[in-house]
Amino acid sequence: MVLSSVSSCSIDDYSTSDDYTIELLPIESIELPDSFFFNETYSIAYSYMQPTSCHLFHDLYYNVNEDERTLAVLNKKLDNNYCQTLDETLVTNSFEFHCSKENGAYSFKIWQGEDEQGEAQYLIYEVPIVN
Repeated sequence: MVLSSVSSCSIDDYSTSDDYTIELLPIESIELPDSFFFNETYSIAYSYMQPTSCHLFHDLYYNVNEDERTLAVLNKKLDNNYCQTLDETLVTNSFEFHCSKENGAYSFKIWQGEDEQGEAQYLIYEVPIVN
């Protein structure tokens, strides 16, 4: 699999400094194809909301568990007093996905945040592999 950004399995693996913290942000939208073809590479675009001028893109959280891919956005949040709240600032990035399976499907879990009980919420997309 080829990715433009690869992150480790846990958000806790990311360090912080005195100048910034790492924040997980939900993905607002993702452009997945209707199907994949074996051994083809796809550019997959995704968008997220940038909450303040102090939130800067850091990485794509991308966890692989067999046929399942979990995605979210990691932002550095600069710790300063000059942050401005941004209204409706949508940021779009993309990553490269290589279909390495000959059949079956891939499941994409798109992190949407947490509910009132602190449970992670996901949109789940199944993309079949066609021959």
